Amino acid sequence: MMMKAPILLTVVWGLLSFLLTLPSLGCGLTWQVPKQHFDGVQEQGRLSYHGQEWGRLKTSDGTELPLVVNFDSGREWSSPVLGQGWMLMLTDSYVVKNEDGNYKVVMPDGYHYGFGPKEGQPGVFQGNRGWLAQEGTNSFKAWAPCGWSIEWRNGKISAMTTKGGSKVVFERQGDQVTAIRENGVTLLQLHRDPKSGQATALHFGDEQVELLHAQRPLVQMIKGKRVIGSMVSALSSATWNKSDSKEPVLQKDFKFTVDDELTPTLEITANGEQERFFQWDPVRRTLLRDTKWTYSTVPPPIDRPWQHAEIRRTNAQGQSESRHYQGAIGRETIQTLDGKRTVTEWFVRGPAAGKLKKVSSNMFGD
Repeated sequence: MMMKAPILLTVVWGLLSFLLTLPSLGCGLTWQVPKQHFDGVQEQGRLSYHGQEWGRLKTSDGTELPLVVNFDSGREWSSPVLGQGWMLMLTDSYVVKNEDGNYKVVMPDGYHYGFGPKEGQPGVFQGNRGWLAQEGTNSFKAWAPCGWSIEWRNGKISAMTTKGGSKVVFERQGDQVTAIRENGVTLLQLHRDPKSGQATALHFGDEQVELLHAQRPLVQMIKGKRVIGSMVSALSSATWNKSDSKEPVLQKDFKFTVDDELTPTLEITANGEQERFFQWDPVRRTLLRDTKWTYSTVPPPIDRPWQHAEIRRTNAQGQSESRHYQGAIGRETIQTLDGKRTVTEWFVRGPAAGKLKKVSSNMFGD
């Protein structure tokens, strides 16, 4: 059996060039669980678990707002609803002004947007997918060409207007969202323990998600050794119930532990059956294992932590696949399990910026 020489396939920019420009043409929000090239790992190689939607809130104009949750192994911030490392995107959406004057925004559907000054329009900021924004006194308002708009006050989401005109308001007690309403109609009610302040349930429509919290270990490096530096509160269980059912529809448990070498782990079970099992590096916070996959990551440069890592994963059969996205130079390299390596390149400067330059594939076969 002879191995054929690599075949080079080159596609010049043309019909496919629109693929790289889609992000600038979208209108409004995706309202879907964020997609990742490898499910469970984000661009810098950290564990990023979403799972499925927790439910949907329905406005009077027919808009459906999904409840999307996320756990990130590198997140030090604590969600007022779900605890350390978690986010409930709809209620925890926030905006932060960077030192360079640009804004970082976590949108209520879970996607991350960046806003920078719009040329020729002082006071206006240009964001992803055609979004524009203006800053005010302790406020930030963004809007899309199709009619969506979102307001944040003191960095936290406070109101939204859908493209159909529904005005959704986030009611708070201090930093904590207590309810989401539209014209006085409750779309989401959050229940809390009066003593601990922890969220105990989310109630929307005829559904309720009951929440339990537990202490999870945070591993630190002290004098070159791993130690459990502290214990923090985080989501440990979520149980879905419907008003017309006596039995729970679904129960998910989130068990945070460490192994003998103090490697952090997260086991997720659904109705008692294991769904996912994660391990991550306690220092770099990068994913090491996801159930049947092992991961290795080449991190971005220390001075450019926002850039994408080169991520490779290997299955039990020893087959590997990888991805390395290099937006600054206009290149993405993907290797699939069958050994095929595809390099996509695009222009990053000049009038053709964002347009496809070429796609090269090395294919090996019998």
